Amino acid sequence: MTTYTTNEETGEEESIQKYYDDFEDAVSAALGTKSTITLQSDVQIESKNGNAICLDDENSLITIDFGKYNFTVDYTELSFEEGQYVLKGTSGTVDAAMEIYEADVTIDSGNYQCNWAYQAITVGEDGSLTVNGGKITGNHLAIYSMGRTIITGGEFHGESCALEISPFNHSEIYISGGMFKTDKKDGAVSIDAGGRTIFETGYVAYLLDDNGNKTDKIMSGEYGTDITENGDIIVDRHEKHTYGIWGACENCGQYIEGVTEDTVAIVTIGDEITAWDSLNEAFNKAEGKKATIAIMEDVNLESPINIDNSNTDITVLLNECTIDGEAEDGTINYINVNAGKMAISDVGMFNNVAYNNGQTLAEQLEIGYVY
Repeated sequence: MTTYTTNEETGEEESIQKYYDDFEDAVSAALGTKSTITLQSDVQIESKNGNAICLDDENSLITIDFGKYNFTVDYTELSFEEGQYVLKGTSGTVDAAMEIYEADVTIDSGNYQCNWAYQAITVGEDGSLTVNGGKITGNHLAIYSMGRTIITGGEFHGESCALEISPFNHSEIYISGGMFKTDKKDGAVSIDAGGRTIFETGYVAYLLDDNGNKTDKIMSGEYGTDITENGDIIVDRHEKHTYGIWGACENCGQYIEGVTEDTVAIVTIGDEITAWDSLNEAFNKAEGKKATIAIMEDVNLESPINIDNSNTDITVLLNECTIDGEAEDGTINYINVNAGKMAISDVGMFNNVAYNNGQTLAEQLEIGYVY
């Protein structure tokens, strides 16, 4: 075991190494300090009438490096009561039921399982678990969370569910990576979200085929969603937000601020996304820039739209909506692309809309103004 202390005179961190024949003795010595416990051989801890091995000092900053060795705890808990802990390993296996009560535990690497409990890891209401890597396997669940759980990577396996989030607690769940698998394909649930928002902004879940390749995308709406489809999933970042009908990103389901029942268009310019109740104002916002205008509902032009800036590069996503050039007084309005470019994308309709002094859309497709 390596213990780290600060020299009061120099302010520099110093380390002291000690060796222990018993894992529990090493834990007792490390509690309340900044230490690293590094296994030097396989460890097997027999059941002690159900008494847990407790790591219960709030001042603890302990890293446990299992390395290539196996660590087995039979029929008793490895209990993280208080403090901060980092777990890592390589080719060895940690076989233990882990309970996280008021502690902060981070798993960076290693293989974790439990051959006797219902789930491998339980996160209590006041506990926090961060998983950046490694593999966690449970008999029925890999992780059951009632508290704060952050997943940026790793693999999670369970017979009936890889990750279950309690619907009865104020769980905080943030997922921005990881692969979630169930052994039972009939009726299995890869992630039971418990109604919580689970994916970080910009991340989505994809079903995997038998070869491990991404197939269908699974939406994660504003209020979270259970991944109930049979099959394994992977969570990954999508390239960019693409806002479709009702202002929801077609990739991750995120909604943008400012979208109301009166919103007729959403303008995306780089990372800036704005909602507009007027199509004319939306075009004014986009002019002179490379922009996407997503049409949110059928809309009539009340006045002409003039595009005069040569730097304009606008793509209009119709989203199965109609842009009608006829105003309430019967006037037919123009979309005048006098400079720059405008592209029309997606399924939708233009009614009574004239382009560039009366040219039709077909004519402009031929001469390149609109394409």
